[in-house]
Amino acid sequence: MAIEFYYFDQFTAPSTGISDTIETYTVSANGDVTIQTDAAFSLSGSVQVGDIVKLYDSTDNTNFIYGVLTGKSAVSTPEGEIIGWALGISYDYRIYTDSISDMTNFLIYADAINSEISKKLNVSEAYKISTNIETAAYSEQYIRYKVTTKHDLIIDARRRNLLEDFFDIVSASNIFIVDTCGSPNGVAYKLFIESDTFDAFNNKFRKDVKFRIIA
Repeated sequence: MAIEFYYFDQFTAPSTGISDTIETYTVSANGDVTIQTDAAFSLSGSVQVGDIVKLYDSTDNTNFIYGVLTGKSAVSTPEGEIIGWALGISYDYRIYTDSISDMTNFLIYADAINSEISKKLNVSEAYKISTNIETAAYSEQYIRYKVTTKHDLIIDARRRNLLEDFFDIVSASNIFIVDTCGSPNGVAYKLFIESDTFDAFNNKFRKDVKFRIIA
């Protein structure tokens, strides 16, 4: 398992090369999708397989998916004219349950383009996901009218440095974790930390750390 944290406070996207509308899509398997851009889009050469990708509905900010770029290729006519780009994306469909058919746009968090993105390896060797289900009901028959599902990602209790290290991650405005071995072909989760206390001795601490998955 290869786990990496991405974190940043702001992401300044260039005007072209990493974001566009989704023209068509093809679902190969659960969590494995290929989107195609329009003919006018030109993919930045700095975009790399493994970059984080956000698919979203431009008309409804509650519909979105975070995943990992697994492939990129130009789409051409038999005459060689480029008519768009095909981008392969892998994501955890069990967490990001919004329909691909609702997604209208994409954004690639290309860290090779934007120096504001920082990455850290070896922060965690393993993690688990805990799911909390809250049910609202009425009457003595407990008729359910609302179900809320929340997912927490908990990293292992290894020994870590706090200040100028792990603190940089948890204090960032945008936090992502990428698991390159997650099914089907890598997964990414956007996270935030609600509250926690870290007791550090000589700037080192050891504990499980819980993040809420933004989904």
